[in-house]
Amino acid sequence: MKAYWDNGPVQLYKADARSIPLPDQSVHCVVTSPPYFGLRVYKDNDDRGIGLESTVEDYIGNLVEVFREVRRVLRDDGVAWLNLGDSYGDAGDRLGIPERVVLALQADGWIWRDTIIWAKKSAMPESLAGWRFERCRVTLQSQKSASSAGLYAEGSGNPTARPGSGGVTGKMPEEYQTKYTDCPGCPKCADNDGLVLRRGSWRTTQAHEYIYMLTKGMGYCADGEAVKTRLSDATLADGRNERGQRGTQGEYALVNGNAGFNPSGANRRSVWNDISPEPYGGSHFATFPSDLPRICIQASTSERGCCSECGSQWARVVDHKNMGITKSGTSNGMRTGLYGTQDEPASTSTLGWRPTCNHDAPVIPATVLDPFSGTATTCRAAQKLGRRAVGVDISEAYLDQAVRRLSAVTLPMGI
Repeated sequence: MKAYWDNGPVQLYKADARSIPLPDQSVHCVVTSPPYFGLRVYKDNDDRGIGLESTVEDYIGNLVEVFREVRRVLRDDGVAWLNLGDSYGDAGDRLGIPERVVLALQADGWIWRDTIIWAKKSAMPESLAGWRFERCRVTLQSQKSASSAGLYAEGSGNPTARPGSGGVTGKMPEEYQTKYTDCPGCPKCADNDGLVLRRGSWRTTQAHEYIYMLTKGMGYCADGEAVKTRLSDATLADGRNERGQRGTQGEYALVNGNAGFNPSGANRRSVWNDISPEPYGGSHFATFPSDLPRICIQASTSERGCCSECGSQWARVVDHKNMGITKSGTSNGMRTGLYGTQDEPASTSTLGWRPTCNHDAPVIPATVLDPFSGTATTCRAAQKLGRRAVGVDISEAYLDQAVRRLSAVTLPMGI
């Protein structure tokens, strides 16, 4: 199939995600966020559109079919990252879509390696007040239909379903906001001093989504050094970790009586709260922030690249300083442990890179795929990191937006 657009490092294809135009075992990393079940109609969606199914079972079945195709193109040492949010049914019950999808993928042969909680800094607003008496109001201006514009997430016909939360920020346009004024008096509120009882269904505002790490086996390529985290200056000054403990092994070493952070950083935790929201001015209402695919790509592709002959990725050569100390406890006020001492904190440094195969072949960038590329946030993150990327989408309108976004990114040196 001819690419819809190709600038060298990135190729975009107008195709169904169940028929990815790539050869077997050609992709190192997949990062994707499929349309959520029953939330909105995406532009150019037709009868192939995933997310429009009449039942949850059909939706899950379609995603399993997509990921069979993903498994075909993913290398045996590759990693797939799936971002998925939940939906609510007509009766207000949470459908458990993410959990049901990942269990179905596991049953279909995937290894469910990890679950990441994406803790959002900017949660979408929701109408979730409980029981309360309120001043009776009447409508001055009727609300326009927002569902046709893709602004509201109407889960399975439920008008109070939560908005889709794929990183969207911003205020609802004024023309979609209903205008009210206090009621001048009516039978509904006459016996209650102008008040009416609202029996709202309260719950917490959803401020997280799931990211699932899926692999074909346990021999997958990963680079934990690339995504290590550091704690805030305030936490460092206080000398405590998130559990209120001092000097936790692997996170801290006591330096001159104060808590100093391990220079090599801590292994990334399963709750990601360092992803910054990003407004998007185009006509797509579910773009996720670029930090999300960036972290996934860095964790599962080599910064150095891969062998042009066999595709095996290069790995870091690392040096561990002051590791392997087995003495525990304290001596003369000095804390010791596996990760260093007061005088010599543990650290890890990268000395270089080496191939993981025996071929004497040129090094090329690793390849990243997004089978639901939309406006190409994943491809854009990959391009900025110096990786190759392939985006697949059925929407020509979104592909055109993707072309504009990718064209505005300066190509890294060596690509």
